[in-house]
Amino acid sequence: MVLKKKFSASQFLDDCRKYDVTVIHYVGELCRYLVSRPPRDNDRDHKIKLAYGNGLRKDVWKELNTRFNIPNVTEFYGATEMPVGFINLTNKFGACGRLSPLLKMLVPVDLVKYDMEEQDLVRNEKGFAVRAKVGEPGLLIIKLTNVKGITFEGYKGRTEENQKKIFHDVFKKGDQFINTGDLFTVDKDYDMFFSDRIGDTFRWKGENVSTTEVSNILVELDFIMDACVFGVLIPGCEGRAGMVALSLKSQGETTLTTHQLATIIDHCKNNLGVYAWPRFLRIQKELEITSTYKQRKMALVTEGFDPDKVKSTVYYLDCKTQTYKQIDKATYAEICSGKIAM
Repeated sequence: MVLKKKFSASQFLDDCRKYDVTVIHYVGELCRYLVSRPPRDNDRDHKIKLAYGNGLRKDVWKELNTRFNIPNVTEFYGATEMPVGFINLTNKFGACGRLSPLLKMLVPVDLVKYDMEEQDLVRNEKGFAVRAKVGEPGLLIIKLTNVKGITFEGYKGRTEENQKKIFHDVFKKGDQFINTGDLFTVDKDYDMFFSDRIGDTFRWKGENVSTTEVSNILVELDFIMDACVFGVLIPGCEGRAGMVALSLKSQGETTLTTHQLATIIDHCKNNLGVYAWPRFLRIQKELEITSTYKQRKMALVTEGFDPDKVKSTVYYLDCKTQTYKQIDKATYAEICSGKIAM
């Protein structure tokens, strides 16, 4: 095993070559820094056969396969406080595990419909949960049983919060299930794909908007390095409007060209429902991340689209012309008053 005090995208492959590394471990956005480096002639000159970890974006996954010739990517899902995890052993692109009928017999897990507006399970006329169908986002839940290991100790000293993580009377009276807070879809082969976290999904125009889905669509564009998607409040509007903080591949750029703005909305039209089109864009030199390489969103949500608070360029979607335009104080006031409909 090779350990280093700090990750360096510029030195990473050199270290792998030096120590004949064959397996690498990643977490969160770490690999994005690796693929964002300018291509080198020796990118494929290494002995790495497998990359494993969690939180890998599809566009980065593809780069590991094609640009760096890393043949196997093993994405997994798990959480410290959860008694169950999943792992992709089939190397299927984008999957993080498999939820087959056999596995459900061995491990008490399921995917059920979740009402984002009510923040609760969707229940049928008998009051029980409804299982998600193939291709339909469902909340991952884990049954509490007497089986050794299927327990939930939760967070130390946070009893009330721990109780909120438990669903009661899910499929029958008296049963209890852990709420993982994570949404997944399952395909016809029973492979699982991470959809979003409940806290990251928001409602707009009566629809659920997946931040992960919108982000994955936007980073397909060749001029976008990263996209952080979140919902912001607009006075007088129900739900939250989608806003995206973008970092661009042209380092240092803080504005988008007219062509780039048009490309973004065209790409959204072709790949997203109208309700999921970002209503606001802001440009950042770089996006802040946590120590575990996850995006920081709270400060962005607090600043919203107010030009007095946001120190970078902000655009809004003119729904009449379906074009992005820059926000100033006058425009901001018109959006807040409802004069400009979103």
